[in-house]
Amino acid sequence: MGRLIVVRGPSGAGKTTLCTEVLERELGVVKLLTTTNRPMRPDDRLGVTGIFAVEIYNHGSEQTDATGLATAHWDLMLRRGRRVYGIATDDNSNGVPFDSPYSGSFGGWIVVDAPDLTRQALAASLRRGNFYSSTGPEVYGYRVDGHEVTVECSPVRRFITYERHGSVATAEGTASLTSASHTLGNELFVRVECIDASGRLAWTDPVFLEDLG
Repeated sequence: MGRLIVVRGPSGAGKTTLCTEVLERELGVVKLLTTTNRPMRPDDRLGVTGIFAVEIYNHGSEQTDATGLATAHWDLMLRRGRRVYGIATDDNSNGVPFDSPYSGSFGGWIVVDAPDLTRQALAASLRRGNFYSSTGPEVYGYRVDGHEVTVECSPVRRFITYERHGSVATAEGTASLTSASHTLGNELFVRVECIDASGRLAWTDPVFLEDLG
């Protein structure tokens, strides 16, 4: 028979932090904030604690009522200093056959760089941001060296670099762009979107520049 463990303490004592750390270490459990189909208020996301990521794309919601993209909320959190990563999902709940263009399956996923496929290894890599999200394009390389961010990926038509104050740098061309670089200034963070000829996207997770020294 399993055991019931009750964690008690006054407000602010660290109960949530303790439970989050134990769940991650022992069971490989990590938490994220999912999207909704109703308009989000800023405080709905900014006030949430104990998460490592937010759901930035839900393919089921996008197919059902075009509400699946939530990168605006993600950027709001990042620009307010919240260190959260972005997750794309498919959310197969609409019951449409897999081969239908309206299927909610196989439309959003993450690619994780982990030493093995154990739950603990995957959870640790997720917590470190060693992954990217996609609806199609593949990201082969993503790095920040000094004041330059570079991304390498499968053929796309456009790169967009998002930064702290909402400034955006783009690189556009034919549908055969496979790399791009951008010189940074005094940003808090930087992340990159890759858009292919069909409009499918890939999102790198943010790099927080103060961590680079």
